[in-house]
Amino acid sequence: MKRIIVLSLFVLITSLNVFCQQEKRTVAVTPTLGSSVSDDVRMMIYSGLEEGVYRSGNYKVVARGVAYEQALKEFNFQNSGAVDDSKLVEFGRASGAELVCFASINKITDQIYRISYKLIDVKTAEILNVDSKTIKNGIEGVVDATDAISEELFGKKTINTPTKNNVDAHWKEMLRIAVSTNSTQLWGTGDKYKGQLKNGYRTGFGIYSWEEVGDFYIGSQKEGYLSGYGISIMGQKKEERFIFNCPNCVCYVGEWSKGKKHGTGACYDKNGYLIYYGNFENDIPTQTYPSSTTDSKKRFGVLIFANGNNYIGEYYEDENTKQNHKQGWGAEIHKDGNILFANWKGNNGSNGCVIFSSGTISEGYWKNGEFYKK
Repeated sequence: MKRIIVLSLFVLITSLNVFCQQEKRTVAVTPTLGSSVSDDVRMMIYSGLEEGVYRSGNYKVVARGVAYEQALKEFNFQNSGAVDDSKLVEFGRASGAELVCFASINKITDQIYRISYKLIDVKTAEILNVDSKTIKNGIEGVVDATDAISEELFGKKTINTPTKNNVDAHWKEMLRIAVSTNSTQLWGTGDKYKGQLKNGYRTGFGIYSWEEVGDFYIGSQKEGYLSGYGISIMGQKKEERFIFNCPNCVCYVGEWSKGKKHGTGACYDKNGYLIYYGNFENDIPTQTYPSSTTDSKKRFGVLIFANGNNYIGEYYEDENTKQNHKQGWGAEIHKDGNILFANWKGNNGSNGCVIFSSGTISEGYWKNGEFYKK
C-alpha cells in the first residue's frame, strides 16, 4: 500500500502533476501476428490493444507519424508467429516509443484460440509482462480476451471519450464480424448484408458491407436500394476515396432515394468535422459546397465506452465539461454482436432498431437507455 505524506496543497498538486506526467509513457503496439486467422481478427486485436492503451488513461499511443510508418516498413512483421525480443526493442526505438506491446494469435479449432502477448521496456529491454490466454468460445471470446489483456497490461478503462475524431478505430472489425455472423445475404465478391428483406429484396433496416473497398452502409433500404435515412462510410481500404459528388467527404449522414442522396444530409471529412449540411437532389448538393458556416460543435466519430462497446456516428462535445454525447444518427456496436441504430440524443433514441447478432431485428425507440419495441 502506498503511503502519502500530507504537505501543503501546492506541493501536493505539483507532485501529483509531475507524477502523472512521468507515468504517461508512450506505447507502440505492433501488428498482431498469426497465420491461422483472418486479417480482420488480427486487426481486431491490434486496434483493441491500442484502444486499451488510450482508455486506461495511464499511457499514450505512440504518434502515427513518419517514424512509426517507416519502422513498420523496416521491420516488416510477418505472420509466422514468434518475433525476437531484440527486434521488438529496435522497433520501439525506431518508432519513438518507450514501451512495445506485442501479441500473436493461433487458431486451434473453430472455437478455440490462443493469444500470446508481452510488454517490453524499450530502454532497458526488460520484459515487463509476458503471458498467454486460451479462448474457448470463438470470436466473441477473442474480443473479451483482448479487453482483459489490455486491462492487465495498461490498467482499467477510465476514459469514455472518442479515441480520435475520425472513423479509424476498433468499430470496423467489430462491425465487420457482426455483419458476417448470420448474414442475410452473401455475394461472391465478399459483400454482405444483414437486415430485413421483403419479397427477396433488401427492404427495411440493415447493414451492408463492401468487402473489397471496406465501405459500410447502416440504415434503411427499399427494394434493394438505399432509401430513407442512413449512414454511408467510405472504408479507405485501398486508397483515399470520397462520397460521390462530395469532395473531402468520407461520411454522409442523411436521406436517400433509390440509391442516391436525396433530401437533407450532412457531410463530414476524415477528421470528423462537418463540412456541409443542406439539401441534396439526385445525388448532388444543391447549396454552396462546402458550406461557409457549419456547426463547429457537431462531429462524426467514434465513442468508446468503458465496457468495450463502440459508437460510430454523430456526437456533440460539451464545451464546459469536455464530455461527448451521442447526438444525431449513429450505431452502437456491442461486443455481443448486437447493433443499436437510431437518431440519438444522449440515451434517448428515436426511429431506430436493434439488429441482433442472430439476425433478427426489432424496431423501436430508447428512453433513458431502455429499449421499447415499436
